[in-house]
Amino acid sequence: MRVWLPGLALVLACSTSDYQLTIDLEPDSLRDRLDHLVVEVRDSCAEGSAVRASVFVRPEEMRDLQLPLEPGERALAVDAVDAGCQVFASACTTFRAGSGDGARVTVQVTSTPERACEPGRCECTPGADAGPRLDGGQDGGSESDAGVDAPGEEDAGRDAGPPCSADYGAVITTQAPVAYYRFDDAAGSSVVQDERGTHFGTYDGTAPAPERVGGAIPGDDSGAVYFGYGPTAASAQARFPLSLDPALEGRPLTVSLWARMREVHDGRDHYTLFFFEVFDTYGFRLGYREDGRVVYFVNNSGGTGRLTTTEGHLGDGEWHHVVLRLLPGLAEIFVDGVSRGTWDADDGVPGGAADPTIGVGYVNGVHCDADIDELAIFDRSLSGAEIEAQYAEGTLCR
Repeated sequence: MRVWLPGLALVLACSTSDYQLTIDLEPDSLRDRLDHLVVEVRDSCAEGSAVRASVFVRPEEMRDLQLPLEPGERALAVDAVDAGCQVFASACTTFRAGSGDGARVTVQVTSTPERACEPGRCECTPGADAGPRLDGGQDGGSESDAGVDAPGEEDAGRDAGPPCSADYGAVITTQAPVAYYRFDDAAGSSVVQDERGTHFGTYDGTAPAPERVGGAIPGDDSGAVYFGYGPTAASAQARFPLSLDPALEGRPLTVSLWARMREVHDGRDHYTLFFFEVFDTYGFRLGYREDGRVVYFVNNSGGTGRLTTTEGHLGDGEWHHVVLRLLPGLAEIFVDGVSRGTWDADDGVPGGAADPTIGVGYVNGVHCDADIDELAIFDRSLSGAEIEAQYAEGTLCR
């Protein structure tokens, strides 16, 4: 990303964990006036937007700077300040921080009317905390080598702003699912709320019963549910209504959720995450094997087909984003925003036998032992960018 000030170039080249800043100032007459820059990473360019990171940059510190960023939509604001604490040039641009190389963006700005820098915001304000300084990694006493304080830390610098927050629900809602289950229902409730409509489900099972746990999304207050293993049909499960059948029987179809694998049990070929079938007749199920590989089954008049990912992503016991995308003649599994396998033999769900039921947990001898969160069902094929957006928001505050 490149932000142009009058005679000032601030270049950010994306890397896996931070943005590299190189600042050039020309002509020399501007260098003569510049005392320092205030560089802030904000939630947006709107006035009063939360500041996530802030650094002061002196003319001699304008090369090879490191600015760590979490993935997500951000805004970069830059003010050029003279020795009299007057801001004489400014720029603000939005960008998306990511985990790989990002595209460069050029923004043309013009000189702004001069204004006094707010107290405590610029390094030269009398009596104010000077905040963090970048010193190229050298120990500068009370100065902060990193240049960015974590929220809540007490040191010679300034806090980077409020704690990180994510709005995963807003991302899903914007993508217009047929049904959306956050598993954020009150303790003791038997109803699985549908955030998008009236396809309410039911919690079931007593040995063990579904258990509320912390959610998959850091920075989001939503909870999740642990669907524990049990040897009988009395184990933890959630059932969803037959009103979802038309969406689940059709193609295209996308099912997305977050899962955290728990224990494995002897003699189990696989475990369910999402189940939609009349057993061994028609329908499909999405699950995982004991090594953490994600697996897709389809039952139809021609037998049972399977697609299994090659890597055991769920095997580390951490939360993972799992998406099943079905098109006419094609099944595809995504894990953590990346396509992990395709199968070109999915021929849909033949109808006619009976209305299937939908379950998470024990169904016809197939079990679950995992935490599950943020189940969304779409009657269309999500694009790769939409799937990546889900994962990016879900990991924004990691």
